[in-house]
Amino acid sequence: MRIALPNWPWALLTTALTVVCESVATMPMIIFPRVNAAHARQPAWSDQLDRLRSAGVQLICGEDAWPLRLARCGPCPREAP
Repeated sequence: MRIALPNWPWALLTTALTVVCESVATMPMIIFPRVNAAHARQPAWSDQLDRLRSAGVQLICGEDAWPLRLARCGPCPREAP
């Protein structure tokens, strides 16, 4: 069975990502990458964080900001910073 999704949610997401990508090098930006431990174990993860930092992006990440949890372990017990 095929489900047709309306195009407008994807258009909004594409527009939002375009604005973020174009703004990285031109305005101060703080990003909070809320990921789980499986995402952070990917080989490219640290490289991507380094690239964002080299573009001047401030990242809110690390065990003191948001401890990594295993995927699909239920809701996080604390609020996002």
